[in-house]
Parts: sequence; C-alpha cells; structure tokens
Amino acid sequence: MNTPARNRGLWAGILLVSTLAASAVNVGYYVDMSVQTALGNFTPGNGDTVFVSGNFATTNGVWLQTATDGSTNYILSPTGTNANVYTGTFNITNAPGTFENHQFVINPGGNFLGTLIWEPGIIGGGNRFFTVPSTATNLPVVYFNDVSNVNQQVSANITFYVDMSVQQTLGNFNPSQDFVVVAGDWMGSDWTTAVNYAPSMTATGTNALVYTGTVSVTNTVGLTENYKFVILSQSLGTIWEGDVGPGGAEGNRQFVFPGVATNLPTVFFNNASNGIVPVPVTFSVSLLVENALGVFTPGSDSVDVAGDFNNWSVTANPLTQSADPNVYTNTVIVNGFSVGTTLNYKFTIDGSSTWENDGVGPGGARNHQFVLPSSATNYDMYFNNYTNLGTATITNSAGQAIIKWPIHGSRTRLQSSTNLANGWLDIANTLGASSTTSSITGQKLFRVKGP
Repeated sequence: MNTPARNRGLWAGILLVSTLAASAVNVGYYVDMSVQTALGNFTPGNGDTVFVSGNFATTNGVWLQTATDGSTNYILSPTGTNANVYTGTFNITNAPGTFENHQFVINPGGNFLGTLIWEPGIIGGGNRFFTVPSTATNLPVVYFNDVSNVNQQVSANITFYVDMSVQQTLGNFNPSQDFVVVAGDWMGSDWTTAVNYAPSMTATGTNALVYTGTVSVTNTVGLTENYKFVILSQSLGTIWEGDVGPGGAEGNRQFVFPGVATNLPTVFFNNASNGIVPVPVTFSVSLLVENALGVFTPGSDSVDVAGDFNNWSVTANPLTQSADPNVYTNTVIVNGFSVGTTLNYKFTIDGSSTWENDGVGPGGARNHQFVLPSSATNYDMYFNNYTNLGTATITNSAGQAIIKWPIHGSRTRLQSSTNLANGWLDIANTLGASSTTSSITGQKLFRVKGP
C-alpha cells in the first residue's frame, strides 16, 4: 500500500531537480584588464582577447579552453564607459542556490595557438565563485588575477625546462640515478641549503633528456628573478651551473616576473649545447705589476692557471716564463666540454698562495671567462687585470705638493724628472710608500715605477 506513495514522492523529487537544472538566468561578468595591459600581459592591439570559463559550460567535464569547444561563445568585450573593463552576459543553467566556479582567461593573439593565461593569484586561492541567483544579475568588477596595481605582489606558477643531453654525454648526469633541480630567489638567500630540498624536475614526454619543473613564485610583477639549474649526482656530488646569465657576479639566469603562469624556454644545462671538441687554449698572463708590488718574483715564484677545465687544480697546468720575464704562458688542451660552453678560470701565484681577486671577470664576474671556441685560441691577460700602477695625483698644500698613487708595494717608488732627456731619478723615502710631500720649483714630471 505504501509503495505507490514512495514512488510518487521519488518521481516528484526527480521532476523538481529537472526543473531546477533546466532553468536559466542571465549573469553579467566584468573584469578590469588595465593592470594586465600596463604589465604587457594583455595587448588588445595584438589581437589578445579575454574570455570566461567555468563549470557553467564544460566539455566532458572539462572547462572550455580551446578554439572548438565553445570558448569563443564566452569572449568578453570592452564596456562603453571604460575600455579597460571587459564584460559579457551569458545564460547560466546551474541550479539556483548552487555555486558557480569560474576564471577569466587571456587568449594571446585571440587564436588559441599560444599558451592561455589563467588566473593563478585569485585572493583566497582556487577559483572565483558565486551563488547562482534565481533572477538576472551583474557580478562586481574584479581585476584580472586580483592584481589591482603594478607594484602588487602576486603568486604565479613558473615552469622551467632544461636540456640535459650534453651533460649525459659528458658523464655529469646519469638519468637513472641523478636528479636535476632549479634554485632561485624564491628560496631566499641560502640557495645552497635550500637546493637539497627542492623538488626534482621530471623528464618531458617528448624528450626524455629535457627536464621540466614548476615552481610557485611570489614577487612583484616586473621584478627580476635569478635562478640556476643544479645536478644532484650520487657519484659527483652537487654540480651547479657556472656563469650562464647576466645575474651579477654569480652569473645567474634571469627572467622578469610576469605575475601569471609562464613557461620559460628550454635551455641547455651550463649553456653547453654542442658535442665535445678538444681545443688548444693558450693562456698568457703578465705579472709586471705584481712584480712591482713585491708579491711576485720572476724566475723564483710559480704561476698556474686553474678553472673549470681542470677542476680548479692549482698544479695541473703550470705556466712557464717567456722571453719577457714578467709574462708566463702555457697551452692547455681543453677537453670534455662542448663548443659554446662558458668556462671560468683564474691565475694563481705559488699554488694556492695568492689567487687573483674576485671581480676580475666581465661585468665584475668573480672569475675570468671565455666561451670555448671550435679551434685553437689565445687569451692574453694581466694578473688581477692590473695593466699599470694607476694614476698619481698632485694637490697643493701651503706651497707643498702632496703626491699620491693608488697602487703601491714593496718594490714601487716615486720618480721625478725635469727633462726626460736626462732620465728619471728616484725620490728618497718613497720605496713601498703611497704618498710623499715635495717642494716643486719650475716644471717637474713624476711617475710611479717598479723594479
């Protein structure tokens, strides 16, 4: 007797749900694109468009995101009052009282051929949502990605790609047991410690030796992020990239933080992109200034070149004295590196006794550098980049000349001459000094001299 009643109730419930699901309500979406335009992430003049995607319209349960799944039906257009605010009104069939989730999406070029830019930094995380009303409504205007000014810090997923093929050939990377990770500013100041906890990058599906990894980076849009790739090798230990980019003395790679999900281009680890070619490289270094400073004695002290090519050994490649007693030279067969690899090096005196200063490299980089060519080459350098003893300065103090010179050592002294044809004379008490006071009558020339 009760069965029909339960059946009637069940059918009534089904009919009610069907009625709710079938109802539709117009919802107006609004998004302010002004900041994204200022940041260069959205350029309508280049054909960029913005559309809304969400659970109001799906294909096989997947939100709309292609040229053929209906995404073009949800493209937004500028409002009449503000060209930076884009809007669109669409029929939403989600049941009243349920939550509708959505995001705004930038379609670069408007052709779905580039990488779509979703909203990674929505305040509170996740998606935008609202309770579906029973009558037509307009949602409030929001900023794309909730970025309301160009100086706002936001989070975005940055995907890195690195080609490890050459490193495998060099024996620096064994895919079966080694790992490659990416370290960067998002780790704080101590990359060395943090790199041990960085997630491993994984091989891509298209190339087993191209590795990829995604990192959530929080920064102000437009600021520069520094990074490097690192091999964690079971047999060789931790192998950092060398000077591979413009990022200061450490030669870090860099990218400008866009504030939206971004895929960086694939690069070769350590910028080594070619096969291995043994190349004769001749190093010559002048130590004339070091002789004058008293830190080097020609014929007595030794000179070596150490760098990436000899694992920074201070004894593997000693230089020999040339016809000029202050110039030392040696030809090193650089092997195990591919053409185009940036290699670092420095000269040393008496083994590890005296290294060149940091900052001797291009742009203030810590080390000298050269890009490995495909054929024999020469590099003529000055130890510490000192080509002379600097420029002496003269100031007048109560009729006395105060003479100073910036580079001085145990063998430097000041000389003077009233007539170059008569030669130069040492000035007393200036050996090893950096300044002196002298009376000057008439015209007199000065110079700082070594041995």
